[in-house]
Order: sequence, then C-alpha cells, then structure tokens
Amino acid sequence: MMVNEQLSSALSKIVVAHFWNYYINSFQALRLLVEHKGYENIHYVEGWVVVTFADNFAVPTEHAWLEADDEIIDVTYYSGHLVHNNVDYFVANRYDYDQVTKHFKDVGILPITQHRDANNHKAMSASLSVVGVDLNSYFDSKYGKI
Repeated sequence: MMVNEQLSSALSKIVVAHFWNYYINSFQALRLLVEHKGYENIHYVEGWVVVTFADNFAVPTEHAWLEADDEIIDVTYYSGHLVHNNVDYFVANRYDYDQVTKHFKDVGILPITQHRDANNHKAMSASLSVVGVDLNSYFDSKYGKI
C-alpha cells in the first residue's frame, strides 16, 4: 500500500495534527472522513512504523494511521512538521469506524490495543508476536543480523 501524501497532508492541517499524538490524529481524521466525507471502506489501524533516516539509521515506534481504498492515510508523518518518505508500516490491528467510536465512548482513551479487556488479550498477544517476527525479519533483511 502506498501513502496518499496529498490527502494525508490536507487532513493533517484540518485536524491540527500533533507529532506524538498519532492515535488521536488518526481518530479525528477517521471521524472527518466518515461523518463529513462519506467514506465507508476505511479502517483505523494501530501498529508500528519503522522510519529510516540518512545513513540507514532506523527508528521503530508505535503508530496509528488510516487505510482506505488500498491507500495509507497518515496525518501524523505527513503533517508538515515532518514528512518521511521512507516509512514502513506494520499492522497489529485494524478497526472500523463503529469499533473505534464505541471504544472511545466507552473507555475515553486510545490506543485500543493497550486498553482491551481480558477476553481480547490472547488475540492481541498473537498479533503482537506476528508483528514482532515481521520486524525482526525486516531488520535482518535490511541491515543484516546483528
């Protein structure tokens, strides 16, 4: 999937995206696209990104973004504060509009993956271990074994 840089940048200005507030940035963008623009096939995604800077300096971090129409919408990394062209995305969980808004109404905080009830813990643990394997393979293939 490719990042829709134009839509990401435009939305980041509308939701006034703050760099370390990626969960709320993405949630606000999701609400805007669904409630005011009529998007239907869109998901709020929690996972990790690996940002590679010059000289192959890579930084993995938790992150949230949107996926719609086979594109990534990232209002945080395309916010004008910082634009990264070398970002790899690793999905832990995808949520539709109803799931995210219900969670936010019930719990009042994001991310969802860190605030799930005990019944969902096994599914989250499984998704995290899969992402962990993916990240290890990613680093090994890109930088060699350390």
